[in-house]
Amino acid sequence: MAARLGSVADLIWGTASQDAEIVRRWLQGMSSAAAGRFGFEFHDAEPSALVQHAGGPCGVIAPVQAFLLKHLIYPEGKATVPGGWRTPKDQYGALVSALTTMLLQAAMAPSSPAKDAPVVWPAAGVTVVTAPLDAGDQTLDDFHQHAQIAVLHDQDMIEPHLLSLQASLQHPFAVVALVYSLVLTRGTERLAEDMGVEQDSLISAPFGHCNQALLNLALTGTAVPNVWDGDNDMGGLALRGLPRRSTIGYLTLLESLRYCTCGSYFKNPEFPIWVLGSETHFTLLFSLDSRLVVQDSPRQHASTVFDRHDANANGFLMPEQLPALLDELQLLMEDNEARTRLVSALDRDGLGIVLKPQFLAHFYKAEGENGTPEQFVVYHYNGIAQPGSVVRFVRGQAKAESPTDVGATDVMRILWSKWTKLQVQWDQSPRVT
Repeated sequence: MAARLGSVADLIWGTASQDAEIVRRWLQGMSSAAAGRFGFEFHDAEPSALVQHAGGPCGVIAPVQAFLLKHLIYPEGKATVPGGWRTPKDQYGALVSALTTMLLQAAMAPSSPAKDAPVVWPAAGVTVVTAPLDAGDQTLDDFHQHAQIAVLHDQDMIEPHLLSLQASLQHPFAVVALVYSLVLTRGTERLAEDMGVEQDSLISAPFGHCNQALLNLALTGTAVPNVWDGDNDMGGLALRGLPRRSTIGYLTLLESLRYCTCGSYFKNPEFPIWVLGSETHFTLLFSLDSRLVVQDSPRQHASTVFDRHDANANGFLMPEQLPALLDELQLLMEDNEARTRLVSALDRDGLGIVLKPQFLAHFYKAEGENGTPEQFVVYHYNGIAQPGSVVRFVRGQAKAESPTDVGATDVMRILWSKWTKLQVQWDQSPRVT
């Protein structure tokens, strides 16, 4: 057992495994062992909210919280909202359902973005790593030595097996055990295929944060290192993005800083639940209004694809970039002469560039915000409470109105990456750090 866990330790930790402080921060509840509060812990004041004790594992805890809420608010995938989602009778059962979903995704998610990629139950099955029951274990070597591994070849056995592990899921190493379970279930060969050329450790030094590949593995079952739709060719290198629409979404502050752009697979997930990424932390936004997750219209899809080709976010492309854009959008031109005429039509001012508004207007009709309701309620979750406060779902009343930069907060800058017209009146100020 120790050898198998140790074989993936470098992939997971890299040099971070040598930093005792980083490992300590990933031990959920070790500092509060005397109180008997460990692992995946629910807050007394918000019974369906998980608690994070220290910085580091938020990139795993936030996805678990997202899938937990998905099972509470949208049971069996139905867009219905049962009462009592904030006071569940069976917190542990909802947690187990969330973990089961995440492991099944890792087992079955395709690496290829091909639309016809089959969903196949792998012969290797699902690997569940169980944290040791001895709460005195405080090092990775302890964990590798004493953790148990179960390989399940029947999908129907995963949830019953996890239900039998309540004590282990309340162990300080429970979050770490989930990371190992996801990695071993995905398998090193498929992880290498997911990550492509960008194969860094999943937990990075010097701060012990999850990298994008680990967050994506937890959210989608694939450890691709980027946030766009599909693969991007960069000088002959295939930079891997999401192969399909995600169940849970992701929005990031880095988009407002123009470091990246999330694709429609993350911005329009199957359920109105999004992990929010700041520069140092992951939190959560969710809603009970399923109208917030509609598929992109052709114009919105074209806008996303245009932005991907516009790597420097200039708002325009050079004429020589147009053929690749047209091919990806399946806007076929008869020949090079037809493309030359198109460039002339789009560049009436003779600037030698193709502006995004002119391109979209030429091929697509103008449209609104694609069905976004005028008003809706959202909730924000942060697993780390401020000193003297508790973990709470913060309610916000959202309106589709033009925003103002005056007093803009990081959480609003993140939300504007999806809803360009949005203002939110919060019951109290949410934090994304």
